[in-house]
Amino acid sequence: MITDGFLSNGDAGKGYRIYFDPPPPKDLLPTVWLDFHISGDYYQLCEDDSTKRQFSVCPRTGKKFVRVPPRRGVRLYTDEKIGTDAQHMGIVANVAGKAKHGIIVAPGKIDPGFLPSRLVLVIFNQSSSSVILNVGDKIAAVAFAQLPGECKPTDSKGHANGQLPAYDARLWSKLWTWISSQNYSSLGYDVLKLVITVVGAWLLVQLGLRKP
Repeated sequence: MITDGFLSNGDAGKGYRIYFDPPPPKDLLPTVWLDFHISGDYYQLCEDDSTKRQFSVCPRTGKKFVRVPPRRGVRLYTDEKIGTDAQHMGIVANVAGKAKHGIIVAPGKIDPGFLPSRLVLVIFNQSSSSVILNVGDKIAAVAFAQLPGECKPTDSKGHANGQLPAYDARLWSKLWTWISSQNYSSLGYDVLKLVITVVGAWLLVQLGLRKP
């Protein structure tokens, strides 16, 4: 069980058992789970982890958001920094509020001795419709376990600072990912998809015919 005295924030150099910054509201403690929220710095597509993409901005409300197309994934930073000492570990899980819309968060672990850092969560939309994720939305939750003894910190950075496996996505996959990541009015979006699909298919056919 997590209580107010169990958590630390601010200057990590003062020591901590569980570091969690910004801290959760005190009226939510004690609890078993702590919530992660979406940071508004940038996001990445799972197929292109080398490009930092800016969130779209709703002209009416000014809120930042990302539209996740059907059966596509994105990588999002948590707003919270988290760290553990050598006697605690964490498990990251999905939240029901997003799961009911088809959003799945890849399960993750926080190793003992994890230095305070924001996490990068891999998010997948398994539904047949696009899903809007707003900056500040609750996206995942973490629970902690206390170990009977101290563990040696691992040298694995996990999703905190690491990169996804490098691979060269197919040209068609890159093109379709780019189309799907754009924000248009519904009619203009459908027309643009049709035009680019036809042109892209023609180019691929021409490239195929030119191969020896």
